[in-house]
Amino acid sequence: MNLIDWTPLCRVTLCVDQVNLFDKVIFDFMPVVNVKIALDEHPWVTDSFRFLITIRQYYFKSGNKIMFNFYCNKVNRERKGLKRKVSKER
Repeated sequence: MNLIDWTPLCRVTLCVDQVNLFDKVIFDFMPVVNVKIALDEHPWVTDSFRFLITIRQYYFKSGNKIMFNFYCNKVNRERKGLKRKVSKER
């Protein structure tokens, strides 16, 4: 936020113009990102589990086989533990 020059915003007199300029500056600085969440997700899938999958996929796409295998094992261990935890709660 310190990198943004806020002086043009202070020079605008109309409130509507200030809001429009602010929206333009903010959306250029922080673009909108669409996130897909499946409604029929398994009850044991958590945000941390999804994050591990994202890391695993990053290493798969980058071709780092050692780190991919490491996170593949980590995802599998986490998946098994989460499934066990949910089945015990039922």
